Amino acid sequence: GAPFSEESIKARREAAHHFAKRTIESIECDSEMPDSSISPAQALVYGYSHISRPAFHSRVPVELESVIALSILSVYEYAQRGNITKMRDRASQALMMAMNLSLHDRGTELDRFAEARRRIWWMTPPAIPLFDSRFTTSFPQASDPEAWPFFIKSQQTILLATQFVSAVGRAVDGREDWTDISTRMQELHNTIEPLIAQANTWTDIKPVSTDPEAMIAYSLKQMSKIKLNSARIKLHRYSAFFDIPVFSEKHCDLKKSEPFLPPSSSTTSDPLDTTALTSSPSPQSCGCSSSSSLPLQLPTLTSSSVSPPNSTSSASTTTEYFHPFPFSSHDSSRLCLNSALAIAAAFSVLPLPSATGPLLPRTMPSFACCAMQSAYALLMVYHRTWVLCHQQEQEDGREKAEQLLDRCEAGLRAILEALGNYSVAFEALGGMRDQIQAAVDCLRLGDEV
Repeated sequence: GAPFSEESIKARREAAHHFAKRTIESIECDSEMPDSSISPAQALVYGYSHISRPAFHSRVPVELESVIALSILSVYEYAQRGNITKMRDRASQALMMAMNLSLHDRGTELDRFAEARRRIWWMTPPAIPLFDSRFTTSFPQASDPEAWPFFIKSQQTILLATQFVSAVGRAVDGREDWTDISTRMQELHNTIEPLIAQANTWTDIKPVSTDPEAMIAYSLKQMSKIKLNSARIKLHRYSAFFDIPVFSEKHCDLKKSEPFLPPSSSTTSDPLDTTALTSSPSPQSCGCSSSSSLPLQLPTLTSSSVSPPNSTSSASTTTEYFHPFPFSSHDSSRLCLNSALAIAAAFSVLPLPSATGPLLPRTMPSFACCAMQSAYALLMVYHRTWVLCHQQEQEDGREKAEQLLDRCEAGLRAILEALGNYSVAFEALGGMRDQIQAAVDCLRLGDEV
């Protein structure tokens, strides 16, 4: 019939909808990982899919085609189907996919695909600006009006801390000025500390299980504690530990360790200072990258304020190294330790679905990376303290070191218990649990040496 006849319009509409559905199916297929069905833990570790089909265009990398398709589908949903909700959904998918592919921080690349990446990034609509003042919907008020807004604030804070980690990485690579990093760290520290102080005033006593709204508010506050303390670890991690890798696989924003040769027989054997971690550690193969160059000083578990910015502490006067942060390594280590233990404690008191019977898995593990941050800090403090403990000649100093080792081990057990609980229903988290367990096993092997 004629192009604008009812029959033709209907045929085009149906054909377009068919192509749109097939496109979504293709995008899903491109992002699928075989390990997700076979070994979810491996899928979580490696975190990328392999597209075996040929590229649609010779100047566009095949992995970027889905970003283009989603942007086109966003326009299709608005202009053809009038579905604003789906338009936003597709635009949000395109933006997140583009950022996951790091299209937003490519700088001035000059390779053959540089122009394609630039065009794809700048054509992708930013559907949800950060801290958008247009978000005016009130927070839920039931049971505890403080819980929801504080939880959202903690989420925004950990986002800022994650952005800071990225900025430090750029500074390490020479792409950002260290002066800006120092200023930014101090400002973010000043933001985080009052929030943690407020969270520390909350009770850890669980409400009665017959009041679900009270349980929700309690859970949100514990999750806020976890997120804020994770944000503090992210902020101080490089200053405290120079971001030295611990785990043999990359998890969250924590680097992957590289194999190291075992130390010579003339040195003190460190349980985390031999070769890269494995899931089945042995005395000959167990540990993280070497941190023998780290300034060694026991962090103390106190609530006193840290040294003033740029102050000179014993940690900084006994070691010569480039330290561009406004806090000493010792101060940052103490803050990381306190936060790691706070995270472990908060995981321990999160409510379970049932107070009786088998330990059913808790709610969706949206903050599993916080557990990894806590474990990283505890392992690094344990690592440093273990070395000092074996160097201590005075009984009093050795006793304090052993007490700190016990605190670290207790925190690690709590984190392992939490991840073990989550991995009952969410298999991929078993990889996180196994990495931490391997490190803990290494610590035990070190004590047997």
